[in-house]
Amino acid sequence: MSPLWWISGQSGAALASRSAPALEELAAEYGDAVKIAKVDVDSNPNSAAAMGVRGIPSLFIFKDGQVVSNKTGAAPKAALKGWIDESI
Repeated sequence: MSPLWWISGQSGAALASRSAPALEELAAEYGDAVKIAKVDVDSNPNSAAAMGVRGIPSLFIFKDGQVVSNKTGAAPKAALKGWIDESI
């Protein structure tokens, strides 16, 4: 399983809400192959700071505990799927 962190918060709520449905659909489609977890930057500022988050939403894909890819900003489902497939 490759975890994907989806970092969101109030400051980027409009952009984050554009990607939310696509990420929820992709989570269902990938099943156990990819774990998509939402991290609220407002509730977890230390996690966001540790990851160097500069924009919302920010997405990080991990493999073996290391970030293998990251992306900032909203994207359509097809683009997110292509990015995930390339990264895992």
